[in-house]
Amino acid sequence: MIAALALVLALATSFLADGECAFRLGFADLRQQVGPSAVGGCLEDEHHNPESGDALQRTTGGLLVWRKTDNFTAFTDGHRTWINGPAGLQTRLNGERFAWEADGMADLPVSAEEVVRGDPDRPWISLVFNAGAGYGSAPAIVETLRERSVRTTFFPLGWWAEREPDLVRRIAADGHEVASHGHRVFDLTSVSDAEVLADLGRADEVISGITGHTTRPLWSPSAGYRDARVRRLAASLGYRPIYWTVDSGDWRADATAEGVRRRVLDGAVNGAIIVMHLDSPRTRDVVAPVVGEIVDGLRARGFRLVTVGELITGRLRP
Repeated sequence: MIAALALVLALATSFLADGECAFRLGFADLRQQVGPSAVGGCLEDEHHNPESGDALQRTTGGLLVWRKTDNFTAFTDGHRTWINGPAGLQTRLNGERFAWEADGMADLPVSAEEVVRGDPDRPWISLVFNAGAGYGSAPAIVETLRERSVRTTFFPLGWWAEREPDLVRRIAADGHEVASHGHRVFDLTSVSDAEVLADLGRADEVISGITGHTTRPLWSPSAGYRDARVRRLAASLGYRPIYWTVDSGDWRADATAEGVRRRVLDGAVNGAIIVMHLDSPRTRDVVAPVVGEIVDGLRARGFRLVTVGELITGRLRP
């Protein structure tokens, strides 16, 4: 009894030391198993994803997750994940999978056939974000997605990921898919086969070095520049070409916040891939202020917001 009381007091002291928020129950246990220094202090109290029912809690070291579907707790620092699963506490790199883990991406066959929309009979939508235009990025968008428990897919250019590694790590730690937008070549249709392969290979090398997992099998062409040859070459590297159903138009010089909001909501249909940008010339003015309203508006219409991988395979990630 005395030992148990001492443990409770020690945990309570650690909660207070972390500030106003606290680690409780399963998250407190997992933090002790992984190591308090690795998990770090809490940045917020535990909260729930309204769609999946999963519990989430950001820490100074990464993200704690309770997965409702299998009743497992997990912690990721954006590079490595610890899972308290059927074999007890196990750890792996984020690009790896244990044998018992479901991998929805395994249902996505690699081919040169382009994906522009998911199942038209399922009310799911993927609100994706491209990055690499070279203008000031808007981390506020990432924060809004986190606040609303949205996990989606980001397509950064490799050179941009090199410039913004902390933001890329944060995106990955929040549970988003980080896919490929190529590395630096703006128009892949204008360069040789060797240059296409080199550009896509370099992008995966850079981004996987930051996030800890490959960008395969998802690739979306920079500025939409693609043809049969480029798609075939991408497939030879293990990619499935992803395009979009709706262009938000947030990159246009005459774009307005209300215009972007209306364009997205008016174009929303079952299975839509809706493209927006994290660093276009107008992002900070016309996307960041309304992305929360867009998420709320889509959900109010009965749409579920998912990643591209989930949209295509029809399987929700844990």
